[in-house]
Amino acid sequence: MAQAVAWHRQVAAMVEAADRAGVAPDKLPGLRQRIQTQAGRLTQAATRSGSPLPALIPTPAEIAVAAAAFGDLSAEAVAQAVRTIETTLAAVDATLEGRAAEPGDLSSLAEAAAGASVETPGIPTQPAPEPAPDAPAGTTSAAVGGQARRSVGLRNAAIYGAYAVPVLAVQVFLFVLLDEADGLPAAAPLCLLVLPALAFLAGYLTIGALFPAPPGETVNRTPRLGVVVCLIPNLLLCVGFVTLLVRNFLG
Repeated sequence: MAQAVAWHRQVAAMVEAADRAGVAPDKLPGLRQRIQTQAGRLTQAATRSGSPLPALIPTPAEIAVAAAAFGDLSAEAVAQAVRTIETTLAAVDATLEGRAAEPGDLSSLAEAAAGASVETPGIPTQPAPEPAPDAPAGTTSAAVGGQARRSVGLRNAAIYGAYAVPVLAVQVFLFVLLDEADGLPAAAPLCLLVLPALAFLAGYLTIGALFPAPPGETVNRTPRLGVVVCLIPNLLLCVGFVTLLVRNFLG
């Protein structure tokens, strides 16, 4: 896993360096898409294994080192670097699928890194926290697994919440616009059932599209958390409705 992350960051740095140098513009969109998809798979693999989430974004120093792979920016050098990126991405995919594979020729990158005092290909990942001296065995892995689950939960909650906010806006608009005696009761099914259900469905599909699972695995969409997040606008709407009733009763 650590080697796959290192290869991934190397090619991500090479793509960023190519973009800054203005070379291979026709290849970069497809390579960026592959890198984005692969980053999602690496994050999911770390989550399933209870490992720390890997650092997949290359640093400026790594991007500067990666620029050496393009040599004099001639067509031949750029084509060779692009082939290296493609074969290395394929090697990372093979590693994630449990197949043996070799990356592209990263020797130029390694030589440049040696001169720049940047370690490659073993780009370090985020270290796992060490347990306390008296912590029982398994405490670290449990803590790391809990952290990974919390990260996935926060990510999914943000996605569901992004769709719940427009639902709340529509509900508030209808609450203010419609007549409280006739309009609000008629619009209640739309506000309380249809709109939250659409928000949940949109979040559910978005998570699957942005964070696809490897073959044989399922995407962790945390549906119960999604239901809770998407029902928060209902709670706020009910609070507003009760407040209005109390105001009318006391007024």
